[in-house]
Amino acid sequence: MIEIWNEIKIKFRIFYILTYLLLVILFSSRFDLKKVMITIRNMIFMKSKIEYMYQEKIEWIQRENEKGKGVIIMMNHICGKDTLFLYDFIEFYSVVKSDLLGEVIQEDESWILSYIKDEIFEKCKFIPYQRGDKKSGEEVKKMILKNINEGKNMIVFPEGTTQHCFRKPLPFKKGIFDLAYDYKIPIFTFSINYSKDIGFWKGEKYDFSLIFREQPDVRIYCNGIFYPQHYHSMIDLHDDIYESISSNVLLTWDT
Repeated sequence: MIEIWNEIKIKFRIFYILTYLLLVILFSSRFDLKKVMITIRNMIFMKSKIEYMYQEKIEWIQRENEKGKGVIIMMNHICGKDTLFLYDFIEFYSVVKSDLLGEVIQEDESWILSYIKDEIFEKCKFIPYQRGDKKSGEEVKKMILKNINEGKNMIVFPEGTTQHCFRKPLPFKKGIFDLAYDYKIPIFTFSINYSKDIGFWKGEKYDFSLIFREQPDVRIYCNGIFYPQHYHSMIDLHDDIYESISSNVLLTWDT
């Protein structure tokens, strides 16, 4: 009976958070993405201990932004909640799958559903990407360059997918490194490390309630900034950044 009651409470919390997010996005006249995302994070991770390691390094991002230059942000990818921990000190745009909201919302279906999707993408600073579509990939590159040149930061998950916790990051996609190297875009890396395994493989059915049930502690490592012009090749840049992110992902939690 206790387990059933706990499941009901978890499902109610999920419904409450999603409803709150949807209503705020659609009806808030003064929508503040940072404030909303921090509120959502606190609702989800209400029992978690959150630690930021080497936070002073964030100054490098701020200096670039003050000079009118955006930064590409990279981190390992465990689940859709990873970015919620970055809103405390930086603003950024995200490249996300165009079907992020599922197949239920299609452009040729209800205009109401399409409107909801457009509002969510615009206010949450999402740049849609259609996987495997070359034209979509080129449009995303243009948007990244435009935002960077306007002093806006972009977050990219170089693995291109999610995976379970406590594992070495998957091989990084090289396209974003070509872009950064060719246009000398600074890259700042983070590593996120959960105390319990809440990750999932691509294609694996994900239990969204797991994160409410487990309430893992979280560590976010602010690794530092990398300037492509200091490297002899894109591969050297790629390898250095892979090492930067992976070195903190495998750290063992204190017992």
